[in-house]
Amino acid sequence: MKIIPGNIPTPDDNPHSDTRNPTGTKPVACCPQLCCKSMYYRPDERVGKIHESDTAVYWCSLTEQPMGPDNQDATPSACQPGRGCFVK
Repeated sequence: MKIIPGNIPTPDDNPHSDTRNPTGTKPVACCPQLCCKSMYYRPDERVGKIHESDTAVYWCSLTEQPMGPDNQDATPSACQPGRGCFVK
């Protein structure tokens, strides 16, 4: 990317930037009570479908904590059918 004085670079000018924040994986079906900040800006995430990530912060809307009502982690892989607090 070549920066010219007085020229403000945009994300489109940077070949290493992608404003869509893509991922090679699809969102994971999970409990609709599970929340993540990315749900509010990623078009492919919504209630009940969230990407699994090592860096994301998840929380349960029932407890408003990173643990569910059963004191277990609130993550897409953990918030699955069969868990006592799972909401259909």
